[in-house]
Amino acid sequence: MVKSSFEQKKREAISEFLCGGRFLIAGTAAWYGQGLDLGQTVIYVTTHVYNETVEGMYQIKNIPGRFEFIKTRFPQTPDIEFWVVDMINNYLGMDVSVPEVMYNLNNYLQVGKINRAKLIQNNTEFGLPATRYLIEEVLRGEVYSSDKGRAFGSLLYEQIRH
Repeated sequence: MVKSSFEQKKREAISEFLCGGRFLIAGTAAWYGQGLDLGQTVIYVTTHVYNETVEGMYQIKNIPGRFEFIKTRFPQTPDIEFWVVDMINNYLGMDVSVPEVMYNLNNYLQVGKINRAKLIQNNTEFGLPATRYLIEEVLRGEVYSSDKGRAFGSLLYEQIRH
């Protein structure tokens, strides 16, 4: 895939900002770039940049938009299963219901778009507690119930508080 000159300039500016450190641009563009649709309408206006050194919101030289630098672990080469976990980790930034996420994720597993073993691995390594719970429920073949929605909501609330 050929990157636009804007995308290239953005990557160069981020690399310079991080003094050449490793990073991963995440969020809306990454999810849609993988063809992922869990029913979401994304409401982010900020580009997430996973990295190993910097935390916080920044504007970068001559690049429009805001960048949220998040100091976290991330894979060297992310696969679609990582992006599923990342998307659910960022559930609160999307306009989607828990049943939609569970239904669409189950469909992806059924048709083989997502590898079950890789999803388990990425969920274990990168999933937040609420994400791990939701994905484990789908992998068990569970369907949405109001109890599961409440449990997911409680876990999300705990994540926000900490």
